[in-house]
Amino acid sequence: MKHIILSFQSRRQRNEATNSSNQVFLYCAFLDFSSGEGVWSNQGCALAEGNLSYSICHCTHLTNFAILMQVVPLELTHEHKMALLSITYIGCSVSLVCLVLTLGTFAMLSSVSTIRNQRYHIHANLSFAVLVAQILLLVSFSFKPGTVPCRVMAMLLHYFFLSAFAWMLVEGLHLYSMVIKVFGSENSKHRYYYGIGWGFPFLVCVISVSSAMSSYGTSMNCWLSISTGAVWAFVAPALSIIVVNVGILIAVTRVISQISADNYKIHGDPSAFKLTAKAVAVLLPILGTSWVFGVLAVNSQALAFQYVFAILNSLQGFFIFLFHCFLNSEVRAAFKHKTKVWTLTSSSSRNTNVKPFSSDIINGTRPGTVSTKLSPWDRGSHSAHRMDLSTV
Repeated sequence: MKHIILSFQSRRQRNEATNSSNQVFLYCAFLDFSSGEGVWSNQGCALAEGNLSYSICHCTHLTNFAILMQVVPLELTHEHKMALLSITYIGCSVSLVCLVLTLGTFAMLSSVSTIRNQRYHIHANLSFAVLVAQILLLVSFSFKPGTVPCRVMAMLLHYFFLSAFAWMLVEGLHLYSMVIKVFGSENSKHRYYYGIGWGFPFLVCVISVSSAMSSYGTSMNCWLSISTGAVWAFVAPALSIIVVNVGILIAVTRVISQISADNYKIHGDPSAFKLTAKAVAVLLPILGTSWVFGVLAVNSQALAFQYVFAILNSLQGFFIFLFHCFLNSEVRAAFKHKTKVWTLTSSSSRNTNVKPFSSDIINGTRPGTVSTKLSPWDRGSHSAHRMDLSTV
């Protein structure tokens, strides 16, 4: 039987079909009235070629023809879902241990003057916010969506994850105030920082809960609903903070690069350029720039970005501990000083003089007392030229 060639041009439902998170299937069909009611059937018709704009069908009969477009949302396979979940569990577990070690280290060394400055207070608050957020995230997996505990968990997750972002913003602002432009006194900045870090997320959550409480914990997990748009109460502030911190990171990197270039011209030390890369690596975890991959991972087809985001984000606590405790020269020096003091105190010899910690000598204070002077990081007028990149 001779085939009839039919051409169709698709115009409607183009936006839904061309969504990159959907998969589209095209069918050549006709209205079959043999059963009394018209139903679509593809009997005797086949799709020769076609796309979302133009299609060609080969049919063996004549009637009312059309192109049927089936739009199917793309979803991750079970294997990928389990792999990402395993990465989250393992990464968050490692991160939690590291964050506890970070907070314990800062608390243990709080009597040392170099660890009492504002920079380490900010690190501690960021670590605490991330610690609580990740604990809540792991606990939330055990709750059933739509239940009261899941709704409460969604509200707490919203607040603490937003607080973590707010403290990342504080990290960026404090870095900007030290390196780029000095403003305000130590005490005035302290009040503003706590207002941004804990007050601003609380205000956003109160407004969000008051206006869309039914959108919490009703989706596939204990989080804000995507379909109702409630998730923007988290996404909008988070994206804004990422943009600000990326801008700050670029500005700070330019300053550090210039200082490294000047040092290379004066001293001829090629390692000066390595300090720029080191400083950027140290700043990435506390500025939350890993969440850029989270933005790129919203598309289900961007599987590689989803894996990168899952690894980097779940290990944020590990990177904070690594760069701001374990590899930090100030923290290591303070820990050695503390260890020496403990050893001498516990020894039977009472006549041994404990050598003061270097920062105490520089600041003109007695060992064990808190200096009233600002550290080189907080002396605004010279901060850009007195930076020790190992203690960012």
